[in-house]
Amino acid sequence: MQPIREFDHLMCGVRDLSQVGRSYERLGFTIGPITPLEGVGVANRRILLTPNEPDCANYIEFMQLGGAGGEIPTYLEKWLKGSREGREGAGSMIMRTDDAHMAFDHFMQRHDKDPKHGFRPILLELEFDQFGPEDETYRVAFSNCIMPDLDPPLFLSTSQITTLDFYLNDVWRKHPNGAQSCTATVAMSDDPLATAHALYDIWGGTVEEYGPGCIAAAPGRIPLFILEQSAFIEKYGEPARDGTRPLPFISGVHLTTSNFENTRIYFEKNGIEHSIIGQRLILPPSECHGLMICFEPALTD
Repeated sequence: MQPIREFDHLMCGVRDLSQVGRSYERLGFTIGPITPLEGVGVANRRILLTPNEPDCANYIEFMQLGGAGGEIPTYLEKWLKGSREGREGAGSMIMRTDDAHMAFDHFMQRHDKDPKHGFRPILLELEFDQFGPEDETYRVAFSNCIMPDLDPPLFLSTSQITTLDFYLNDVWRKHPNGAQSCTATVAMSDDPLATAHALYDIWGGTVEEYGPGCIAAAPGRIPLFILEQSAFIEKYGEPARDGTRPLPFISGVHLTTSNFENTRIYFEKNGIEHSIIGQRLILPPSECHGLMICFEPALTD
């Protein structure tokens, strides 16, 4: 069993979860309630999507520093500090592990063998009640193997969600804009291949060229596309970088849509800034609290 199997969700740092809710509802997403994570000193809310892989969640998480009791862990301060400075956006990729305790042992052994280049993990286990869309109560439980000393190229951690029924709620996975699943994350780098190999060293999987200036790295089936800036602009247009974030950084996600034309019409009717490049409809970071969102048609057999 590998300590990291697949992409699970993307954690984004934001300043105001209430404002995020208003923004994303305008964009046509169904977004869950604000949930204080007591004891950790943060609050979150989620856009739940439909997993394509077994025993995985698939969602975008928005996290606000503060909003709950407890001391904020230093790794969350590090991952999300930009949100305090007005730089909202992706903070960390959270990867699926099928056994958080095994992942913890794996990375602890790695640290013990090479303390200088390894990283000491932390095992975080939480369990709490969460209201569903019709005020029903879910028990949510997860075990995370956190890697707080892991510095860029990109922040990541692992999660074993043991109560997936909450994340598979049909009501919250239906979105007026047609969003279905997160099928890829996107990053910018001055050296995509070096960034990809640094991640391969942590999660294994594959590293493949994916066109000029683009490398795809993945522990499973959901890739991280890592692009040079020129390749990013060619593929997605201009909404890439505001000049305040050092490279590399996670810039966005790919989402499938149930009907590409209906998604386009939704954004047109609601006056939402977007661009279309081929079969990609792109929402810029200015619309999405620092995150680029690229809609694509769902693949059919």
